[in-house]
Amino acid sequence: MGSRHRPQTRSVRSRCFRAAYYRDPAQVVVAGFVNTFSAGTVQVSKVLDGAGANLAASKTFTVAVRCQLAGTGAGTVTLVDRPVTIQGGQTVPVTDANGAPVLLPLGTHCFATETDPGGAEAVRIDFDSYQNAAVVSGGDQTQALTITVTNTFGAPAPTTTPEPPAPPPTQESELPNTGAPIDTQLGLAALLLAAGLILVASGRRPPRRER
Repeated sequence: MGSRHRPQTRSVRSRCFRAAYYRDPAQVVVAGFVNTFSAGTVQVSKVLDGAGANLAASKTFTVAVRCQLAGTGAGTVTLVDRPVTIQGGQTVPVTDANGAPVLLPLGTHCFATETDPGGAEAVRIDFDSYQNAAVVSGGDQTQALTITVTNTFGAPAPTTTPEPPAPPPTQESELPNTGAPIDTQLGLAALLLAAGLILVASGRRPPRRER
């Protein structure tokens, strides 16, 4: 009988996993796997609120996302610092150069800011600083962190209909105002004129001769 080879054990550790390998001349068998690393991803969700939210549905917003990890000293290490363009109702993941979600190690703090509110009356960000951040915690599965940015828009100003221009002033009559209608005044004037003509005609009649 051939001699049996005693399995050799090698322990491999990284920030992602720790595994034990048993090696013999024929094969390599993974005998055990222990997950010691909890990864996380981060995404941004945009909410439009208020009476004028429908008017901002086509707006595009820019949200700056930052993810930091506490270092060995007093400072922090910035892992992610990039803008995310988003519209109302969308949820957009933070990705790397290849378009894959960025993996974040255990204890990473993620938060966001929005410099241009797009005309909103108010902006609310649920995780807006390192002290008030979404944090990657322990677990067996990849943890998805969500930062929600809510923009509140007021009701639009009411539209006013311009008043029509005033009509031009009417030309006043040169006849004296006697309180009577214009037609009556014109009739009286015609009668007076006729009476005057009769008087003039009678004044020019030749005198009668006596027989």
